Amino acid sequence: MLLFYAVNPHYINKVDSQTDLYRTNYNQWVNIESSIEEFIEVVTKDGFAINAQINPNTGRVREEDFLKTNLILLDVDDSMTLADAINTPLYKQYGAGYYTTQNHSDEHNKFRLIFVLDDILDDADYVRLVRNSLNWLFKADKVTANPTRVMFGNNTDNKDYEYHNKILPLIELDAVILEYAETEEIVTPTSQPIIYTPTDGMLLPTKVDEINYVLGQLGELSYMEWRNTTWRAIEFLGIEGLNIMKSYYPEQDKNEYKALFTSWSNAKTPHWNGIYKAHNINWYEAQDYVLEQSNKRQKELK
Repeated sequence: MLLFYAVNPHYINKVDSQTDLYRTNYNQWVNIESSIEEFIEVVTKDGFAINAQINPNTGRVREEDFLKTNLILLDVDDSMTLADAINTPLYKQYGAGYYTTQNHSDEHNKFRLIFVLDDILDDADYVRLVRNSLNWLFKADKVTANPTRVMFGNNTDNKDYEYHNKILPLIELDAVILEYAETEEIVTPTSQPIIYTPTDGMLLPTKVDEINYVLGQLGELSYMEWRNTTWRAIEFLGIEGLNIMKSYYPEQDKNEYKALFTSWSNAKTPHWNGIYKAHNINWYEAQDYVLEQSNKRQKELK
């Protein structure tokens, strides 16, 4: 069966996203179709970066540029041993292979699991659901659920890999998806949320008041709710919105907020105003709170 994915021949092994090399070649993705054997050569001999097939008119890897794929890569970063992963029933029966990443060692296992689906997916939301479910099952990096997540290759001497001509039927994923949905991770706020004070004196204090009010109403969130709320806060108040989220929902995994900020897209991710309907929050009560806080500040200035 052919695999549908994109490669970036300018990204060889891991490339820092802050470098000129990364920035100047961000739109140099090429859609290809290949066998699993050819795919393994691309990532372990060429060392090229991998992604889903994307819109050829843009060549970029934003979520809105997602086109299609039947290739799912899971990024396991020292959260499960390679031996345990390849001995799970799902991998043993349907796994198409794995390759280790540059920093893999016997003490710290870092690798990518490969699954090839029996159908081509062209729905970005469904790809995200599939990735979230498999990430949960294999304790893989949660932030890699983005349908256009860049996965780097590894052609260094420090690599190991295997591949099989095995296909994962979508029908076999149903049980995993249902189990993931039932046990979806809950993100709990601090017991006493900090009333955030902005570090930027130019910010509108009313926006800070509004975010404080809304976050104070939320309580526990599923992972997806936490992610969308963070993106909404960024859309509403930029990096300060992210900082407010961190004060209410402290980081559980290193750099998870940094990853969300990097993956945020104003054109695609949820916008702030939708949070009221999503969580059944009364907009008028929020505005009353904002007005109350504004009046309080005015009195303090007198």
